[in-house]
Amino acid sequence: MRISVIPTLALLVLVQTATARMLVREVTPDNAARFKWSVKQVRSGDTSTFRFHVPIKGAKLPEGTSATLEVKDGKKLVSRATLQPRPDGDGTVFEFTVSNRYLAHSKFTLTVIDVPHPAGDIYWSRLQAFAKR
Repeated sequence: MRISVIPTLALLVLVQTATARMLVREVTPDNAARFKWSVKQVRSGDTSTFRFHVPIKGAKLPEGTSATLEVKDGKKLVSRATLQPRPDGDGTVFEFTVSNRYLAHSKFTLTVIDVPHPAGDIYWSRLQAFAKR
C-alpha cells in the first residue's frame, strides 16, 4: 500500500485554513497582566494621557498589525486615528491624549493578524476602565 504525501499535505493546509479564526479579547485592569500589558494614565486638567505598553518588540509592527484609537461622544464618532508605535525596552508603547469628557465611550484597539493566514487576535480596551477617578 502506497500513501501519497502530496494529497495529505494539501488536506492539512485546507484544514488549517478552515480552522483559522480571529479571537477578540477585551483587555481590562483585571486581566491586563495576563496579556503582559501595562496601562498608565496621567490626568492633567481636562485631558488624560494613556500609555499602553504591549509585548511586541521592535520599532516596526509586524505585518498585519495595527493600533487605533477611537474617540466617541456617546455613539457619535469624534475621531479615529492610527497610532504609531514606539519601541520601549521589552515591548512597544502606544501613547495618546484624550479629553476626559470622551473617556466613557472611547477605546484603544490592537489588531494582530497572522499574515498570510486569515487568523489573529484583536485586543481592545475601554479607556474608562483604566481611568483614575
